[in-house]
Amino acid sequence: MKAKRTKRLLHSRRKVQVAERTTYIGNDNHLHLNFASFDEVKKEGQKSALNKIRRKTIKTELEQYQHNNSKHIRLKPYYDAHIPVHWIGIVSDVTIPNKFDKLEGSILIDKIATEDHEELFDYHIWLNVTAIKMLVKKNNQKLSVGDYIEGISYVVPYESSGISKYGLGATVILNCGIFTGKVKAETLISNYERGDDWVLDMENSTAGQEARDKYEIGEFNPDSVEELAGHVSCTYQPSRYNKFQERLINDEKIVNAAPLPLVSKALQTYTAEVQSVFAKRIFQDDEITFEPTISLNKVINEHGRLISKSTIIPYPEQLAAIGLVPEDSKINFKAIGSQKHEQLFEIQAATIDDNIKDEMKMIPQDAEALAGYLLYIDNRPDNIQTKSGQKCLEKFFDWARENDIIPSSLRTTDKAWDSTATYTGAELAQYLKFPVSWIDNLVWQDMLIPIDDQVNIEDMKFAGTEIDKLHEIQQANTEFLAKEVNRRYHFYRAKDIAEIVDLSVYQVAGMIVNTGYKSFNKYYGENVLKIIKNKVERKPIMQHSRTKDLLNRFGTNRSGVVVKREIPKDKSIKILQTTEPEEVATPTVAQKPTVEQVTEVIVSKAEVGEEKTEPEKIETSEVEETAEVVQATEPAEVTPEADLEPEQVVEDKHDSNSRLVLITQSGKYYTTQFANEEKAEEFMCDSLLPGELNRFIKAQDVKTGKVRHISVRAILEWSME
Repeated sequence: MKAKRTKRLLHSRRKVQVAERTTYIGNDNHLHLNFASFDEVKKEGQKSALNKIRRKTIKTELEQYQHNNSKHIRLKPYYDAHIPVHWIGIVSDVTIPNKFDKLEGSILIDKIATEDHEELFDYHIWLNVTAIKMLVKKNNQKLSVGDYIEGISYVVPYESSGISKYGLGATVILNCGIFTGKVKAETLISNYERGDDWVLDMENSTAGQEARDKYEIGEFNPDSVEELAGHVSCTYQPSRYNKFQERLINDEKIVNAAPLPLVSKALQTYTAEVQSVFAKRIFQDDEITFEPTISLNKVINEHGRLISKSTIIPYPEQLAAIGLVPEDSKINFKAIGSQKHEQLFEIQAATIDDNIKDEMKMIPQDAEALAGYLLYIDNRPDNIQTKSGQKCLEKFFDWARENDIIPSSLRTTDKAWDSTATYTGAELAQYLKFPVSWIDNLVWQDMLIPIDDQVNIEDMKFAGTEIDKLHEIQQANTEFLAKEVNRRYHFYRAKDIAEIVDLSVYQVAGMIVNTGYKSFNKYYGENVLKIIKNKVERKPIMQHSRTKDLLNRFGTNRSGVVVKREIPKDKSIKILQTTEPEEVATPTVAQKPTVEQVTEVIVSKAEVGEEKTEPEKIETSEVEETAEVVQATEPAEVTPEADLEPEQVVEDKHDSNSRLVLITQSGKYYTTQFANEEKAEEFMCDSLLPGELNRFIKAQDVKTGKVRHISVRAILEWSME
């Protein structure tokens, strides 16, 4: 526009300015939406009715005070989160560019507010015309002072007089005009006739027109305004109303008053996304304490204003009673804000969507137990090893035991593993990347408990919770967690066993090596502890001496197995007993039991009435190998029946010159050392290790004649029947 024409227009505008130029009665606290009712529009016509409302807005709603301390701080969270702000305000003034000191025009927007117009972002803000990328409502738009203007903008920082502030960056104008409605403002009319009372005429560029066409068919989102390459072409016209400087009231109290706070001191409702839940470390009086805390993203108040990119709040009691809030879920709560620290306090009435409640895991409601839960999940040794951390963990473990919860199942160690499913030994070995024999090793240590009595370890079934136990062992990276594993599952490290049996760790380690059992993450099962204790105490490894006790422990639901009896018995044989036998020397086990020769019955000739005061050893060459057998372990002391007289002779109807010899790996013993045949059988059963019950030997099926493998356990069960 030429300078001479601009000057002439300015003079003409001043002549037609009306007296209301000094009668502004605006309310600085809120944005009020004036509107023309449908009846007024119908009665007076749209042009007259809407222009009347626009002039009324100029008199009653435009800003009257300048606020020197304003930094537009309520726009800061949008800049921090890099998300656009949706705003609405009133066109207060337009600056016209010139070739000397103002190369770009700007729009002054008064009372820029939230989308619901209920809360101000600030009292006024400038929008540079060059930042406008597109007009959404139509390709051409005129703007008048007093019009309501609505847009979406990205926030940019800038400096003014050495002070950092925040302003509007890339922008799309959604609409601009005057509201109409029946009883409240409903529709913003942009294309009403303004006559010659306008200050800015904007038109989309080619790129802007293309973007608007895509928007109309749903292919363009105004939120992606930053990516837009368009701009608007502008025509300016001087305003016939007072400039904003001319209508300001000089009130020092208001001019120098504090700016609008980022958060309100009043109790308000907020909505936020859950980022994470953790135990916050607090230093207080030179001591460390932990507080259950929720980290939140995009905290929005009840008017839709973003008050914080992220913040933290104490875990609300109301949510603890429901469970652990999932990440990315939305929660609602009431809180009081701190203007000094820009944080929220006194959290109240926290709620979460009903459709999420079913997904929430149960957690302790006690604050310290919940802190321990979160410390365990986080698994940071520097927190766990503190005095307060261990106290919180103790309360958490107590809660877990009371509720029959395996702590390791709470950690998301492997989402592919289903704790509620059932897995075979082969699948378990594949998951753990172990040989199947190692699974067998863990079973006989009682570290893994099968849910069936399958003999073949590959087919043996395990509950998914068994792997949770192993996960917990793997995650026990502190002494405190190691003791919890010991207390909960009765798994032991070599040092734990050494403390129990009062030996050095070196001695215990050597004894464990001799058992042949392997550790899992330096832990052994309860059976290994029993073996070591009984080695130290010189007692039988198995506490139950009868075959029935063995079968009760390891399952007796096997049926339909027929085997050929390996050890023939002739109950008509009377055993010659001339004197009380001495104690049998206790053999030792050098290694983990392996399959050895089957106990064989040999009839050897001896002098009638020959007295034996100690067991005789038979040379191995006298024994003929037949089949596989379970290795005997340390036998118990054999005590003859007390009611047998030393000189009593038991008649042998078959052959008075014969006796039975029991041959095992640990030694060969005469039946004359036992009170009767049942005592001899009891001794053999006591000598069995748990691990040998699943050893296989060859047996012939009497029905089919086929040779098949059968376990020692099956033979014992058959003998019981």
